[in-house]
Amino acid sequence: MWRMFNDQTENKVNQCYFRSIFNTRYNIGFGNPRTDVFSKCTKLDERIKNEKNEAEKTKYMIEKTIHKRKSKKNYELLNERQHGMLTLSFNCQENQVLPKIPDQITYYTRQIYIYNFAIVLSVEGKKLNKDTVSLYTWNENEYKKGANEIASSVYHRLNALNLEDIKTVRLVADGCGAQNKNSIFIGMCCVWLCNAPGHINDIELVFPVPGHSFLPADRVFGNIERELKRKEVIVQPNGYHDIFSHYGTVIKMEMDYDWKEALHDIVKPPSQWHFRVSVFFIKRYGNKIKVKGEPHYTSDFTQFKSILKRGKSFKDVLPLPVPKKQCAHSKRKKSMT
Repeated sequence: MWRMFNDQTENKVNQCYFRSIFNTRYNIGFGNPRTDVFSKCTKLDERIKNEKNEAEKTKYMIEKTIHKRKSKKNYELLNERQHGMLTLSFNCQENQVLPKIPDQITYYTRQIYIYNFAIVLSVEGKKLNKDTVSLYTWNENEYKKGANEIASSVYHRLNALNLEDIKTVRLVADGCGAQNKNSIFIGMCCVWLCNAPGHINDIELVFPVPGHSFLPADRVFGNIERELKRKEVIVQPNGYHDIFSHYGTVIKMEMDYDWKEALHDIVKPPSQWHFRVSVFFIKRYGNKIKVKGEPHYTSDFTQFKSILKRGKSFKDVLPLPVPKKQCAHSKRKKSMT
C-alpha cells in the first residue's frame, strides 16, 4: 500500500511515516482469509426478500434470529477463557492433489490426494503459529480420511499437551458425521479421559451451527491456499509440507489406530444412547466415564449415563495400529504402479 501511495502521488513519503499515519488515523483491520463460509443465513435472506406472505416472512425472520443467536453462542464458547480449561479446535482442509501440474490429463492418470488436518490450541494472546497449530498430513495411498484417522490425530495431540492445572478439555469441530460427530470419536474421548491425569474431570465436545463453523483452522487453510495458488508445480509431498510448515508444526501421520474395531464390543450402538444432540459432555466419576448431550449450548435437560455395554470398561479398549496400505481409488492405484 505504501508503494501504491507513492506511485499515485507527487508527495512521496517514507515507509515509517506512512505506517504511523495508517495505524493511528484509520480504523482499518486486516484478517486472515476464510474458507468454509457457506451459511444458512443466505438461504433465509433470500426467502425473506422474496416472500410475499407476511406471516411466512415473519416466520423466516424469527428462524434467522434464532440461528444467529445460536451461532453467536458457539463463538462465545470457542473464545471463552477460563482458568483450568483448555480449548482445541480442528478441521480438515480441502484435499490437495499430488502431483500438482498445469496439465488436465494428470487428473485422469496420475494424481492422488494429500490430506491436511489442523488442530489449533486456543491460547489467549497468542496468534496462529507453530506453537499453537499442529498440521497432521498423510497421503491417500497411506491411510483413509475417516473417523479413525481423525480420532488418532486428536488422541496424539491430547497426549502431547502440557495438561498441568487443566480440569476441563473443550473440543470444537464441525458436525461432520463421517469424521468428528460419531461414536468412534466420542468413544476415543472417553478412553483418553479414562486414562488421563486424575485432575482432568471433563471433556466438552462442541459442534457449531451448520454454516457458521468458521474455526481457527479455516484461517490457517486460507493462508495455505493463498500460497498454493502461486505455486503451479508440486510433484512431491515435501512440496506441500514445506508450505504447511510456514503456518504450523507439520506432523506426518505414522500411526493410525483402529478405534472402530476396538470400540465395537465395548460401546453401545448410537441407537441405544439416551440422547440425540449436538453438544456432548463427558465426565469422570472415579473410575467410571459417563456421557450426556444437550440440544442447545446452554440447556441442561439430560443426565450423565454410561454408553458402555454391560460388563465392559474403557480400560479394556486397546486399539491396534493400522498398517500403511494402498487406500487410493482402484483406478488411481493402477496408475501409480
